Amino acid sequence: MRKVTLVLFTAFVSMFSTVAFAQQDWKFNQYALNGMGFNPAYTGLGTNISATGLYRNQYMGLADFNPTSRNFNIHSKVNKVKGGLGLNILDDEYGLEKFTGVYLSYAYHKDNVLPFEGTLSAGISVGMLQISSQLSKLNPRTNPDPILVTSDISGFGLDVNAGLLFTAPNYYVGISATHLSNPQVELQNNASVNMQPHLFITGGYTYKLNEKINLMPSVLIKTIVKKSQLDFSTIGMYSNKYWGGLGYSTSDAIYLLAGGYLKGNQSDGGLKLGVSYGATMNKLGSIGGRNSVEAMLGYNFKIQIPVKIPPTDPIFH
Repeated sequence: MRKVTLVLFTAFVSMFSTVAFAQQDWKFNQYALNGMGFNPAYTGLGTNISATGLYRNQYMGLADFNPTSRNFNIHSKVNKVKGGLGLNILDDEYGLEKFTGVYLSYAYHKDNVLPFEGTLSAGISVGMLQISSQLSKLNPRTNPDPILVTSDISGFGLDVNAGLLFTAPNYYVGISATHLSNPQVELQNNASVNMQPHLFITGGYTYKLNEKINLMPSVLIKTIVKKSQLDFSTIGMYSNKYWGGLGYSTSDAIYLLAGGYLKGNQSDGGLKLGVSYGATMNKLGSIGGRNSVEAMLGYNFKIQIPVKIPPTDPIFH
């Protein structure tokens, strides 16, 4: 029994490292509405404070083994540092595995540095990455099993991301890399996970159909070692306030996008809500993981500090 258990545990650790390699970075259908999630060069773009939260439930129907992803970020333009400052929190969970990263980001902005009208932004984010294996979720027949490890194991590593972004009035292009520090996170029980760098290439264009409707196609390419994933989506924006669209991912799905501003609009900012529904096209769809659901809530706002003007002395008037 001891040998069998040790073999199973060794196989599990090996599987953990392999799956971690495939599931290291998040996947969101609404990438075009949340560039800060994968490229720190977005930090501080715009004139408002921007806060965004996303939740994704992938392969619904696979009970406790389906991936769930969460992202929260907030950033703002800060003139004193000639760019922007921000905070980005990412949480990805896949079965027994969980990845949590907390990053502080800075981006430097420079207008009209290229022959084209626009802003060039260079960003970097530095933070801590926690990788954990939630072995407490295991259900051994003998409970507690004196041999099988059933307590959570985790470890931390320093993580660095960087990116470049050029934004013009009607298009944008960007490139970014995550896990540049290639952190090797040591877990308890001599297990470890080596995080491989990911490369993201993105671009988008806004085409004005008429006074009310804009078409906004975009693409995101994610590459890790020799494996690449392509996402392509097109959003139609109506009256600068409501949107709907369709997307396709070479990894597994086609998906729908919809949303709108509950307050404000795309130009001035405000409160926005977005949702996405994806239909799985790979083999997981045949065993229950047929769909994925996403929800996004974002808010752009300004903090106005009233300026007190001292009363004037009537003697000098």
